[in-house]
Amino acid sequence: MIDVSGREWLEDEYLELFKQGIIKESEVVRVKGIQGKRCERCLNQSEDWFATFIYKEKPVKYCRQCLDFKMIDDAQYLYRSIIPAPITEKSEILNQDFQLSFLQQRASDFAKGILNSSGIGMIWAVCIASQRKPK
Repeated sequence: MIDVSGREWLEDEYLELFKQGIIKESEVVRVKGIQGKRCERCLNQSEDWFATFIYKEKPVKYCRQCLDFKMIDDAQYLYRSIIPAPITEKSEILNQDFQLSFLQQRASDFAKGILNSSGIGMIWAVCIASQRKPK
């Protein structure tokens, strides 16, 4: 079984999962990719990160902030899973034995806020494999 809790897809990705029986229509909510001045995928609200192109004589607004994840525009929909994350008796608790950096702590606080409010959000991060300094 594939865990699809908290995930979201563009229409073609969603339709493939639906066709495979991995997700049901009742398990997603459909939201416009860009609503007004906000990208629903990365939550960007800065006009500097939006651009427009003309398609069939109509302007189409898209978000450049999350373009690495495929283009999302105001003519597309995101299909957002409403399945809650599976937290079971077998779930593990992470006991950290180190201090988080300032930015790591901000990301951690953001994630906790999202979980506590049942909201949505995205942490875009780059992780390194080792903290060791080269010799």
